[in-house]
Amino acid sequence: MEVWRGSLVVRLVEDDEVGRFSAELAAHHWLGSRLSGQVVRYVATVDGEWVALAGFGSAVLRCPVREGFVGWDEAARSRRLELVAANQRLCVLPAGRRPNLASAVLGACLRRLSGDYVSRFGHPVLAVETFTDPARHTGACYAAAGFFAVGATAGFGRVRGGRLFHGKPKTYWLRPLHRHGLAALATCFDSPIVFHPTNRPMIDMNTVDINGDGGLLGALAQLGDHRLARGKRHDLAALLTVSVAAVLSGANGYAAIAQYAATLPQPALARLGIRFNKRRQCHVPPSYHTLRRAIRCVDVDALDRVVSAWAWRQVRAGTVEGAKLCRLALALDGKVIRGAVDTDGKQLHLFSAIVHGQRTVVAQTAVDKKSNEITAFAPLLDLLATQPHDDDDHEGHDAEAGDSDQPDTQQPLDVIVTADSMHTQRRHATYVRRRGGDYVFIAKDNQPTLLNCVKTLPWWDMPVAYEQTNTGHGRYEQRTIRVLPAPTDLDFPDAQQVFVIERTTVDTVIRKKKNGKTKTKKRTSYVRAYGVTSLTPQQASPTDLADLVRNHWQIEAHHNIRDVTFNEDASQIRTGNGPRAMAVLRNIAVNLFRCFRFNNMAAARRDMAWDHTGRVLDLLGI
Repeated sequence: MEVWRGSLVVRLVEDDEVGRFSAELAAHHWLGSRLSGQVVRYVATVDGEWVALAGFGSAVLRCPVREGFVGWDEAARSRRLELVAANQRLCVLPAGRRPNLASAVLGACLRRLSGDYVSRFGHPVLAVETFTDPARHTGACYAAAGFFAVGATAGFGRVRGGRLFHGKPKTYWLRPLHRHGLAALATCFDSPIVFHPTNRPMIDMNTVDINGDGGLLGALAQLGDHRLARGKRHDLAALLTVSVAAVLSGANGYAAIAQYAATLPQPALARLGIRFNKRRQCHVPPSYHTLRRAIRCVDVDALDRVVSAWAWRQVRAGTVEGAKLCRLALALDGKVIRGAVDTDGKQLHLFSAIVHGQRTVVAQTAVDKKSNEITAFAPLLDLLATQPHDDDDHEGHDAEAGDSDQPDTQQPLDVIVTADSMHTQRRHATYVRRRGGDYVFIAKDNQPTLLNCVKTLPWWDMPVAYEQTNTGHGRYEQRTIRVLPAPTDLDFPDAQQVFVIERTTVDTVIRKKKNGKTKTKKRTSYVRAYGVTSLTPQQASPTDLADLVRNHWQIEAHHNIRDVTFNEDASQIRTGNGPRAMAVLRNIAVNLFRCFRFNNMAAARRDMAWDHTGRVLDLLGI
């Protein structure tokens, strides 16, 4: 059974497959192929073969059993009915019969159903209903998928708009898709989880791995606890989870995190994993000193590794969308945290990688205090390998980036790497290509031979391959790119194309005079940058290259979010492992907001801080 379950795929039925879907239902389901209302069709395949079908549609208009259980009156039913879907068909095809297949397919459909309804119809689904005939089957597959039997119907059916007594009562089953789904359906006011996604992002926990064994909380639970067993009341994973929830809600320091924990109600503390105190008969929130010790003394290298691995899994699983390019692209850059110093008085310097498009941090490591970002290039990308390796394996990178033989035992790095001119190094290019990736580097004075070779090419005999113009915020910007094949005498590993990008920017500067009058002045700047890439013309057009270079600076926008929205540089946490641990917590918060399509980080934090329904815990999946 485990063999077929690993290869089971449940997907939406394509438009050109609806005919086959209906034909299979008509041939193998006793109710036929008719679906009604807001219809969503799923097909389950094993090794490409259709093995089961599932059809969902609108809930029945009236059902006294449902209305009595949920607590609906006529007004509430008409207002909330679209938030309930009906499993109208579930059919296991004869060629695909396997043990427990029906419940496995049904569970897979339910995990993605709400998100598919948001994409297709613009509203979530909070519960799913269905009916079974006791004379035909017991509904065991529904019970295995989390449905519970509410009661029996009165034996009436709808015929041409009327009601007909058929004398065969059906069993009514209901399955909430959200922890607070039934409460949200019954309340007289609109719960935050049912707001239209265009007004407020819909948090669908079925799309992101948070609470599973390979999820974020499971990864935090794998961290070794540095504290002594004596006097320890709270698990380290619970303290870190509380800290993440606090950062999501606007906390930027130890005191704010402790204040957030102290104001949490008992159910929230229980969901966060805070231990129950038998003597006081309540969940006692962790104190300021407990949280401070836990964050300051946590193994930050291990914390970075597990968080990076979780974020990379989300990207690979398609949860986090990248930019609309030929392949996944990563931007690499460093950031110095002002005011944060180590035991030797050196400033904390972090080197990270984000995904183009969604700006999700998928890797972060600290730069050696005796070196610079160049030596951190290969260790950072090593974090994206699926096979773990010992800490001793990283020592080979300390002397010179790219010397390690680790890529031979790691997963191929099928991404495009962009970085600033500091990382335009032959060893970096060799390392990326050996890992199966590609690079887009900018050539500057740190590589004079490369820069001179590219500069002397006949650029001005070539037409502009792509031009882009942008206006807004008092600025006019024009970008052009010219592309040529890499010359044969270009001494750079696997270089396929070279390019030159010209950017002309016209800013409107407003100056006030002493007499109160204003004067407007135009300020023009001109920038020219040369670059080299291992991408062939078939892999990346001039438009793609221009987008890659421009999207690289999204990592600067991420750094600005940490500085401005999360007040990282102004933080009073300056010593020990605290600054780096807090940087990881901020990355987790940004990643979670990005996963659930929050675009404005400041608004998202206010949204979490002002909400008192436990929504931040829903965001964490606990």
